[in-house]
Amino acid sequence: MVEIRQLGGALGRPPRRPNAVGNRDAAFCLTTLSPPDDDGIGPELFAALRPWSTGRRYLNFLSGPDTAELVRDAYDATTFDALRRAKAVHDPGNLSGSTTTFPRRHTDTRDR
Repeated sequence: MVEIRQLGGALGRPPRRPNAVGNRDAAFCLTTLSPPDDDGIGPELFAALRPWSTGRRYLNFLSGPDTAELVRDAYDATTFDALRRAKAVHDPGNLSGSTTTFPRRHTDTRDR
């Protein structure tokens, strides 16, 4: 199943206070409710929509252990790095209730 959500409105406006909402420039959000397979409609659909893609991901639809490396695509590099620094300071044990995991910085050698 494929869902295309129209974005904009408050999400598209610059914030009054700086925050970590990514992809404010996106007009739409494409979501697949089941993983697109390699020989099915997935590659064809993504190729057809590529001209309108920002190349980023929408954080609300990323969850689970296999999405940790995809989180960086939800933010620009500066915001992502600031979020990782904040996470290292305020939640070094990764105990927050979030389903989204920020990968540890390369200098952090502790195990989870």
